[in-house]
Amino acid sequence: MRQIWTDDELRAHWALSDAELGLLKGAAGRRRLTLCVYLKHFRLHAQFPGTQDALPRQALEFLASRAGSGIDAGAIGVPDRTARGKGLGKPAGQGWAPA
Repeated sequence: MRQIWTDDELRAHWALSDAELGLLKGAAGRRRLTLCVYLKHFRLHAQFPGTQDALPRQALEFLASRAGSGIDAGAIGVPDRTARGKGLGKPAGQGWAPA
C-alpha cells in the first residue's frame, strides 16, 4: 500500500465528505476515528484494511485531525482481519479437512 501522500492527495482521497460525516453521528473518540478509516480505505481499495500496519500513517494523522475525534492517530483500533477463520476446521464427512 502506498505510504507517502502529498497534501493535495490527502485532501482528494482521504477528506471526509458531508455525507460521510453524517454516517459518524453518535460515534466518538477511537470508534469515530476507526469508522473514518474504514470508510475511506474501503472507498479507495474496495476492501477493509487487513491490519493496522497496512494503513499509511500520514492518512491516519490527516483523518485524526479532521474527524473531530479528539484522539491521536496512534490509538486507532483496527483488528487483524487476516487471522479471520484460521484454525477453524470443517466437519468431517463433508469434504472438509480439520485445520
